[in-house]
Amino acid sequence: MFERILAPASKRKSLSNASYYYDKDFNFSLDDLYRSLDLIEPVYQDLQIHMRNQINALNIKKENQLYYDVTNYYCEIDLNDLADGLRKRGVSKEHRISPIIGLGLFMDNNGLPVSFQLFPGNASESTTFISGLNEVKRVNNLSRVICVADKGINSLKNINYLVENKDGYLFSQILKGKKGKKYSDNMFNGGFTIITDDNGEVIYQYKTYIEKIKLTKTNGETHDVDQQVLIYYSKEHALMEKNKRDEQIDRALRSLQNNAYSVEHGYKRYILKDQNKKGIGINYELIKEEEKYDGYFCLITSETHLKHDEIKKIYSNLWEIEDTFRVTKTDLEFRPIYHYKQEHIISHFLICFTSLVVLRLLQYKLQQSNINLSPARIITVLKRMKLEKVSNDIYHLHSISGSRAYRELIEKGKTVYTNQLTQEDQIEKDLKLLYIAFGVEMDEAYVKVEKFNKYLKDIKFHTTTA
Repeated sequence: MFERILAPASKRKSLSNASYYYDKDFNFSLDDLYRSLDLIEPVYQDLQIHMRNQINALNIKKENQLYYDVTNYYCEIDLNDLADGLRKRGVSKEHRISPIIGLGLFMDNNGLPVSFQLFPGNASESTTFISGLNEVKRVNNLSRVICVADKGINSLKNINYLVENKDGYLFSQILKGKKGKKYSDNMFNGGFTIITDDNGEVIYQYKTYIEKIKLTKTNGETHDVDQQVLIYYSKEHALMEKNKRDEQIDRALRSLQNNAYSVEHGYKRYILKDQNKKGIGINYELIKEEEKYDGYFCLITSETHLKHDEIKKIYSNLWEIEDTFRVTKTDLEFRPIYHYKQEHIISHFLICFTSLVVLRLLQYKLQQSNINLSPARIITVLKRMKLEKVSNDIYHLHSISGSRAYRELIEKGKTVYTNQLTQEDQIEKDLKLLYIAFGVEMDEAYVKVEKFNKYLKDIKFHTTTA
């Protein structure tokens, strides 16, 4: 787990660095390590429960929102696993044709991972949700949760399940196509509350209403329940969508000039083709239709008492789970997966998940002191924490530095980095922020073993939040 945070690599490579950890007796062989993966897999759910119980013991304040999303990781194999294997071809997030493994992640409102589940790459996102929810509620002793997810999880089956189990939901809802027609019709009917700037230009508008939806109980009975709908428009979001589409249109125009219109790319939908599938121009009717929806977003929720700004704020936290997936694929490198046995694959993901939990706990601890450090910056500091044994009772702590800092400005309460370098060292500054968060400090270069051990014992993850 330590190596997954500091230097993600194969188990073989990770073991070669084991002797560099202070006061850790990693006296085992590579064969021992591989055998341990066989022992981890049967209890990987229990180990997740144990981790969550330890987090709950920290008395971190939690709300009843539970965030869920799904991603997948491609594998370096050409063919699907046989029978019930995990590595199957499906809809890859990275648009690859290799077999993939799906991962569903539950996260709390603090951005801390709650649990994960693996499923075959050819499984539908909407079908993965229910299987993990009951276990999460049981482990965390949750009587009722509000599940927050994007439109990939928004299905009548999932809504039925949540309502029947007296849970709630907040899902995004598509506005286009057959499924979104009744919401887009309402969107085009007006009735918005409008917020303008000093020049009278619309920067934000919203409308909410209650609708009846028909659900079916397990016993086959149907019943109507109330659902709140929030439709809102953001000028900022509209400009982003327009710029993205303009870029794709430009690519479509260039592809027509280069006769590359048949290549499978997202912009190809803007290209009109003749009966021979030859590109003959740009589909401006489609562009005109898409422009109607620029900046509009729709959310549906069982929580009819919530105000529009509360709905939007709760849903906006979903970006943290998307950022978490980015961390798993960049900083922690959940893949490549150097295993072929399913038991080892599952154990590998548990090790990766544990490293993710530790990293997010570090970020949470920093945030309690109003300090925001990215995973990359935290990892950089940790990797520089090196010491050498000078004598039997003296250790030399190396300088934790090596990267010049950019000048910071505070704009609208947020830190903005300029293009100007300063004479300060960024890694040294970040270390001091860690000192502040944990209430410890070690500035001596040469220190006795007894003092260093006491220093380590003083580093506690405690919180005053109840």
